[in-house]
Amino acid sequence: MSGNINCGCTSKPNLNEFISCDTTSFQNGSKLYRQFNCDSSWLTFESKSGLKRVMYSLDKSLIELTARLGYQFVKEYKTTLLFENRQASGRGFPINFELIDKDNGNVIEVFGTIIYYSDIDFNNYVLYLSSDSLDTVTYYNIDTKTKSNYLIPQGRLRKTVMESNQMFPEFLFEEPTAKNNTLTLKYKYIESADVEKWNTDIITIDLQKIKTDYESKH
Repeated sequence: MSGNINCGCTSKPNLNEFISCDTTSFQNGSKLYRQFNCDSSWLTFESKSGLKRVMYSLDKSLIELTARLGYQFVKEYKTTLLFENRQASGRGFPINFELIDKDNGNVIEVFGTIIYYSDIDFNNYVLYLSSDSLDTVTYYNIDTKTKSNYLIPQGRLRKTVMESNQMFPEFLFEEPTAKNNTLTLKYKYIESADVEKWNTDIITIDLQKIKTDYESKH
């Protein structure tokens, strides 16, 4: 780790049990590491050239929640890093996601809560609801940094969230399936006040068309 290492608090030795100060090194030479003392904890991004950026910090009143609040690293891609940005420490709450430039640590995209992110190296993408009206699903290609939007019938998800016991619309979606360059995203919804009667629909994403459209513009 670069610089002075702060990784401990003599008055609270138990903090070392759940706060890791290990360094995560990325393929481009940048690093990510956490430090803490008795007053605060903080997460630092350091570029290959030594440029440092503190991504977030917690004061001593919240230090015991270090592993459950703020930025948590998820996945490395070719030029970017995917992070969770947790605003609440409890389970069951949606988690916000952000895409970070792994050369300088700057935020490229703020997705908010997402439906799904790909863990397959040859097809890196994020799916998320991109409108406050909950009527648009966006497919974001992480490698090309391009977006494709897919409409849901107006009011369908908002009505479902308001009239059912599912308050988070992202939880209405199943994990997408991919076959023959087609991504299929299935979701459930209600049409009437009868919350016992669920309907399902799918969003079909043509991955080959997205690739062809991108190549034709570049």
